[in-house]
Amino acid sequence: MKTYANIHSMTGFGRAQKEREGCIATVEIRSVNSRFLETIIRMPSGRLQLEEQLKVEVKAHVERGRVEVFVTYSEETKKDQCQVVLDEGLASSYLQAAKIFQEQHLVPGELTIQDLLSVRDLWQVEERQSEGEVASSIILEAFQEALEQMIEMRAVEGKALSDDLLGRLQELEKTLGKIAGYTSEVSEKYRERLQARLSEWLANETISEERVAAEVAILAEKADISEELTRLESHCQQMKIQLQQAGVTGRKLDFLIQEMNREANTIGSKANHQRIASLVVESKSILEKMKEQVQNVE
Repeated sequence: MKTYANIHSMTGFGRAQKEREGCIATVEIRSVNSRFLETIIRMPSGRLQLEEQLKVEVKAHVERGRVEVFVTYSEETKKDQCQVVLDEGLASSYLQAAKIFQEQHLVPGELTIQDLLSVRDLWQVEERQSEGEVASSIILEAFQEALEQMIEMRAVEGKALSDDLLGRLQELEKTLGKIAGYTSEVSEKYRERLQARLSEWLANETISEERVAAEVAILAEKADISEELTRLESHCQQMKIQLQQAGVTGRKLDFLIQEMNREANTIGSKANHQRIASLVVESKSILEKMKEQVQNVE
């Protein structure tokens, strides 16, 4: 089966129909979002022996999502659907017993086919099992084609998701760049506040140098958002790497979005700057849209 080089969506659909010797099999496969792989097979009761085989095949190509497989099967009604079957073992026993009886009792004459036809136990009328191997074969063929269509659709959707997320990442990086541009203003405002508070402390001789040093350290830590910005930039790079790789990345992307939201919240609470607060809201809006998209990634 064809492989695809980009992330996959968990949404897909495929449908195929195969016909042979009057037998028709139709298979529809659809997949939607799910935290884990969940495969549901709906198949005619006479073909339930194929169910496990179809589940194994789905598992070989899909790792996350709710996958529903619908199989329908029918065959044309034929005049020769019934066949007469001779119980050859029983017929041989009849013939051997008749021969022995004939030899022992010197009974003249020979057994004919008409004689055998009159023995009801020798003959059975059965329906032709035209379904059998033909039915299983065309069901599997239709399933493989529908599965390929569904996987291809998931790959196409995945490419669209990847492009959308990369575009939003660019928006987020621009917003983070704007926030970084205001960090000097944040430091200046804290410096002014610190100077004002130091003036008050110096006027009060009861304030110890240790207390002053502790307050300075607290204010300096509150003013510094460089660590959060660095981590956010790192998370953005990690997301780009994940989006350019094939495989199951949905959970990793979801984790990165959570961490990015946490860093954005910390920046908003530490900066105490009106413009930065506005940019943080803008960043969180972008992250929320990205989170919705990531929920669709396998």
